[in-house]
Amino acid sequence: MTGTTGVPAAGPLLHICLNALNPALGTRGLFTPLASSLSPGCITDELVALSQRSPQQEPNTRKVARLLLLWLKSLPPLLPEAVQGMLRRSLGLSNSTREVVGSMKHALLLVESGSYATLATLCLFLQQYVARGSGGHPHRAASELEAVALAFAPVLFGAARSAREADDARAAVALLVGHGATVFAGHAVAAAAAKTAGAGAGAGAAQAGAARSSS
Repeated sequence: MTGTTGVPAAGPLLHICLNALNPALGTRGLFTPLASSLSPGCITDELVALSQRSPQQEPNTRKVARLLLLWLKSLPPLLPEAVQGMLRRSLGLSNSTREVVGSMKHALLLVESGSYATLATLCLFLQQYVARGSGGHPHRAASELEAVALAFAPVLFGAARSAREADDARAAVALLVGHGATVFAGHAVAAAAAKTAGAGAGAGAAQAGAARSSS
């Protein structure tokens, strides 16, 4: 399934990344902000090579984490500017996290189905990553969620034009990931990711797109 912007609904390259990262769900500090870039062709070549590795060859998960960020950055924006603005405004609507998350969930209904499915799969996978990496310790979870938001905010929201925009983007990503099961509730991908990160999340992405289309 491909949306109007050409973004695959959690396509093969996303599956490759998440499946390779699945064994590293308990690894802390896996995602860091990008310090360099690669051409889309080089990214694709790296991911195809990753998919063709032998079962005995363990992937370099930190390299895969970087490739995931690079691949997402090379795509057309998953979040259109109008939706980015709505997500930022949601942050100031209420002191209630529940109300803010509800507003963000409503804003995401404007994202086209292919991008939405990719975003849902990604955020639910990252939610599992934060949960596993924290080992049930709230302070570790908060620290890891902050690191994830720092790495993914520039990828999902683009370059910030001010410190306030950067802060808001990180806060929005932290909520999308930290409350992923709530934000994307009602979609089959949520149930799949809750059971199995990586492969399970990837398999449920197409169902998320279909469920959203019928909602």
